Amino acid sequence: HLSASGFESQARKLSKAWSRSDEAIRTYDALPKSGEEQEAWKNFRTDWEAWKAAHRDVIATLGGGSPEEKDEAFYESMGTASDAFTKIAAVLDNVIAVNRAGAEASARDFEERAASTKVFTIATVLLGTLGALALGITLAAGLSRSLNHAVAHIAEGSRQVAGASAQMSASAQTLA
Repeated sequence: HLSASGFESQARKLSKAWSRSDEAIRTYDALPKSGEEQEAWKNFRTDWEAWKAAHRDVIATLGGGSPEEKDEAFYESMGTASDAFTKIAAVLDNVIAVNRAGAEASARDFEERAASTKVFTIATVLLGTLGALALGITLAAGLSRSLNHAVAHIAEGSRQVAGASAQMSASAQTLA
């Protein structure tokens, strides 16, 4: 049996634990949930509140009851409150299983998307490289044709100038 001061110390610790659990539940309540997860969480919350009420009844009786009431509360904590806790533990296991299944499905989906993105990226790089190569060859061929055409015109002009120069030279020699 706990002394009155020991009981008060445990009650303060229990109050802090309830505050932390309530904060954690509020945090989880705010998170988005799938339909199956929402249903599992709803069941957990219902069973959680039932266990919390049974537990508070036990604690209230332990704190102020007669020795017989305290013994009854102790046995109650082993019965109804314990059964309620066992039930919420099973429901919480279900919430965890639903979360795990959702996380695994998300991971598989991510892996599939990553693989398809990788294939798309590689294909895009290969197509880009082939396109750049084809463009380079086309531009080089076009420039080569244009330069060859210009060189041919210059060569023709050079031949004509040389021919005209030869004629002028021949005419100048004939006149001389």
